[in-house]
Formats: sequence, structure tokens, C-alpha cells
Amino acid sequence: NGQILSKSAYYRFVNGESNIQATQFMNLLFRLNTSLKEFEFIHNDYQLPKVEQILQLVLTAASKQDIHTLKKLSSQAKNNFSKTNSYQYQHLLITIELFIHKLEGIQVGITNPSLTPDLQTGVDNIVHYLLNLELWSEYDIVICNNIYFAISVNQRSILLNTAIKCFKKYQTFTSETSQFFMFLSNLIFLDVQTSQVKNIPSIYNNMCNIPLSPNWTTEPLVLKFCQGLNDYLLGIDRSLTYCENAINIASELQVSVWVQNFTLILDTFKHTIKKYESR
Repeated sequence: NGQILSKSAYYRFVNGESNIQATQFMNLLFRLNTSLKEFEFIHNDYQLPKVEQILQLVLTAASKQDIHTLKKLSSQAKNNFSKTNSYQYQHLLITIELFIHKLEGIQVGITNPSLTPDLQTGVDNIVHYLLNLELWSEYDIVICNNIYFAISVNQRSILLNTAIKCFKKYQTFTSETSQFFMFLSNLIFLDVQTSQVKNIPSIYNNMCNIPLSPNWTTEPLVLKFCQGLNDYLLGIDRSLTYCENAINIASELQVSVWVQNFTLILDTFKHTIKKYESR
């Protein structure tokens, strides 16, 4: 470490007695073969940052349609935002309120309830934040992924183009690649659910340009399913065989969550296409 800073300076820094330059800090991490994310995890007593912990709990509660837990997490995020004034907690709070709003609508038979003025303002603020980023982090992808259902078709198109441009700059970063791939697949699934199927070929084409790791199993399966939707829309193959194959493979692998997701999306797609073709 002597080439980066002296031993005495190093120990003063480790003991919290002094600071060092950012370049020296990055060089130390490089020497220790430690990423910034790993350092943050270690520094946080081997736990994810608090905002990420809450986000994971939010996504779990939303998937279970657990409104009670979401309301408790909303209070927690609100308290943390009032203490820190962090934009991440503000975004998290808006995301939670969106989930609650949507789930409460579903309970009374409204699939896509109109946003309240406050929620609409919150969503618009997040969209503005995302559109002004030069690079999207994993956090930004997750946030966009979870508010996508609440934004307009025009905003979806603009955000998608912005996200793709940002992603191309660091598409060899494996963890980001997986996150971005699943982000695109979720956009396809949401477009099916909101009858915006004309956007699917464009999104699928971008998915095909993402380098998938040979160690991944879920992503190739999702790509196969999305290929079935794409091929149907382009008139390449109207049998939806790729979709059925993906469901069968997920069933054989006993990945019940994907069997359910694929089946739901395929049924919705067939229903949507039937309405379009009957016009």
C-alpha cells in the first residue's frame, strides 16, 4: 500500500483519524480486489443499505398483494425521508404508494385506477429524474421497472430509449446486464397487460442484443417466451410454440413462479390479439 499512501496515512484513515483522496481510495479498493458495492456491504456491517433493504421488502409485499405490510413500509420510508431528505427514500415512498393505490383498485375491480394528483406529480418527478441521468444505475432500473405501469405510453417510449442509450455504455457489467434484461422483459409483459402489443417487437429486438451469460438459466427461458410473442406479431410463426415450450421447461424445472407468469401473460396475449383481429 506504500505506493498509494504511506503506512502512517493508511492507518490514520483505517482508524477514522483522517481522510484520503477519492483516487487513493479507489486505488486501495483495486489493490484489495474489492468493488465499491462490496465495500459498502462490508462497511454496513454485512448488510444491504437500508433503502435497498426496504425496497426488497416492498417488492416482496407487492408480489404477495400485502397492502398492510406496504402501508407499514410506507410509514418507514416517510420517516427516513423526513430524517435524510434523500431522493432515494422519496422515490421509494412514491413507488410504495403506487403499489398500494393499484392493489386497492384491484380489490374493488379496477385494474388500472387513475392516479391521484399527488401520485401523478410524484411519478412525473421520477420520470424527470430518470430522463436527466447520463447513466442509469441498478437502482434507477429497478425504480423505473416498478413505476412503468403508472406512466403514459409516450413517457414509456422516451424512457425506454433513454435507458437503452445508457445501458449500451456498460452492457458488459454482468449484474447490470441481468437487471436490464429483466427490465425489458417486464416491459413486454406490461405491454401485453395494457394491450400495447405493437411495442413488443422493438423491445424484443433490444433484448436479443444483450449478451447473456452461459451460466444464466432464467434469462434464456424468458427470451424464448418473448420470441413466441414477437414471432406471432411479425407473422413469422403464429403457433406460439416458443411460449408453450418456455412454460413446459419452467414446469420441468419446477419454477412455479415462471409457469404462473408465463401462463398469465400468454392467456392475456391471446385475449388481446383476439380482440384486435376481430375488428
